[in-house]
Amino acid sequence: MMRQPIRIFLLFLTGAAYIASYGYAYSRAVALGIGMVPTTSTYQSHVALSTYILPLTLAIVLCVVFCLQLPALKSVKLQLIVIGVISFCVSLWVISRPLTLSLDTYRYLWDGHLLVHGVSPYRAVPLSPVLDAYRNFRYWPLVGWKTTPDAYPPLSQIYFVAAAAIKDGALWPYRTIAFANQCISLVLYLIVLKKRARPHGLQRKDIFAFALFALFPPVINELIGASHVDTFAVPWLLLAWWMWLEDRPLVVGIAIGLATLIKLWPIVLIPAFWRWGQKKPNTLMIASGGVTLVAGFAPFMLLGHGHVFAFYHKDLFFDESLYFPVRHFIQHTRHGATVILAVMELLAWTYMLSKRGRALTFEQKVTILGMTFLLSSPMLRPWYPIPLIPFAALAGDLSVFYLSVSIQTLGSLTPREFFPYMPIEFIPTYAAAIIQWFVQWPRAAMRKLRTE
Repeated sequence: MMRQPIRIFLLFLTGAAYIASYGYAYSRAVALGIGMVPTTSTYQSHVALSTYILPLTLAIVLCVVFCLQLPALKSVKLQLIVIGVISFCVSLWVISRPLTLSLDTYRYLWDGHLLVHGVSPYRAVPLSPVLDAYRNFRYWPLVGWKTTPDAYPPLSQIYFVAAAAIKDGALWPYRTIAFANQCISLVLYLIVLKKRARPHGLQRKDIFAFALFALFPPVINELIGASHVDTFAVPWLLLAWWMWLEDRPLVVGIAIGLATLIKLWPIVLIPAFWRWGQKKPNTLMIASGGVTLVAGFAPFMLLGHGHVFAFYHKDLFFDESLYFPVRHFIQHTRHGATVILAVMELLAWTYMLSKRGRALTFEQKVTILGMTFLLSSPMLRPWYPIPLIPFAALAGDLSVFYLSVSIQTLGSLTPREFFPYMPIEFIPTYAAAIIQWFVQWPRAAMRKLRTE
């Protein structure tokens, strides 16, 4: 675990990287005409985002960190109140601004629009003639991926249809639900931190982790600003974590299953929740998770209107993963990407079974399993690592934070057509991951075992 002064220094370093990289991104965008989407009442460009939202939230994070060092704020309750109030105010301000970085939210609203009219979003792509009657949709010109099958699992559709049921064709219900989701996530994270801290109570590192999750700029932007669906998986993962601490495997499995029904990748985290040498709890977790997944997918599959997994049968963008450099040496196929993803995740699972892997903390296991999947997946977007932030804050996983920062700032503006054929910011991400996962963390874990 990193010491507090080191954490503060690294936060400053992150801030400097944010400002410098956004300055670079802005200048490159102006020079090349990249991302120069005019600001409207409905959304803003990547460049517009760089001018105020992320630098502002970063400045607030730094201010909070220093405020927590003041003698007048030694009370843990007072520190939590300060963090909570600032997070609440910043979130309200961000949610009052237009959408940022992505127009995916309008595809969510389109799905909700179809569902309130009794049509399965998996039935056909938005441009299909069978959906002509439903295009009297306010945001139709802004709906993205019009020729692509729906990519969002069944539970995510519940959030979409809930927003549409409040007011079809309006943005504010969905963003209100996203804001409520953020508040629930913060409450659950605080509960988890308190459970972990028993019987000694919350420590300095716990307060810092809470502040980081509540105010880290990518979290604020993705959970509130862009309102991506991935953020709805966060409270379910936190619930699984809480129930794991309470030794309730049945609920752990259900919570992981529900998170997977929002975004498919949380299922790869199961080895982190595994109780070694305890057959019954593990069986309950797997069984309850499996039943949850079947119950979630079955209704849409039984309807017979479209293929729930049709999106994953298409050739995707192999632009920010391990497959991007590898495809320069092997034939480009969707199956090749699947093999690489499966092999890398299998290696991560095997590492969890080793003596060194089993000695790692729960939070470290989660970040390793999650990051392995994300870095190996065909697509990697700025909001994908966000569900790992609460775990990374306690694990001290710099690769998660660096990736969350760099992919938002330099992601589409760095040269790729040179060895190793990937965005340049991924090189430090892999370096941090390898050093931490296979050197620093195992050594610390083994030293702890020897002292015990």
